[in-house]
Amino acid sequence: MKPINTDQDSVHRKRNFTIVEDAALLQLVHQFGIGKWKEIASHIPGRTDRQCRERYKTYLAPGIRNDPWSPEEDDILAQKVKQYGQKWAIISKYLNGRTDNAIKNRYHIHIMHRPHPRKLKAIKENERKAIHEEKNNILQSTLDFDNYFFDPEDGSMFIYE
Repeated sequence: MKPINTDQDSVHRKRNFTIVEDAALLQLVHQFGIGKWKEIASHIPGRTDRQCRERYKTYLAPGIRNDPWSPEEDDILAQKVKQYGQKWAIISKYLNGRTDNAIKNRYHIHIMHRPHPRKLKAIKENERKAIHEEKNNILQSTLDFDNYFFDPEDGSMFIYE
């Protein structure tokens, strides 16, 4: 059985890459080339070759897009999931610059829980009707017209008590 708190364990604990580590990773990839991940990781303390490779391929490689998703991309994603299922690598070919991992995350977080446009329209229509009914109920309960007198000359309203 492996000891719980060895120096090696604390060095490779999961934590976010810093800006300095990202810059070093980019420089080392330029210096050693893609594929020399063990060599690259040996120059970044506390990082494994796998962590360096994944960080580079997911966030730092040229052509990777991390900008906000457009509604058109969301529509393409939903359509391609219907067509191919959850085959993220295949779907990534239709969304230039988006990684398969980013596509999977986008689908599970934003697309899967998005209401269908027809359902959304029905929800809006029901909300509109409910708001209208509520306004009418409030008006009817607060304005008992039998107790009010309207003066047409100056537009004022009086309450009979």
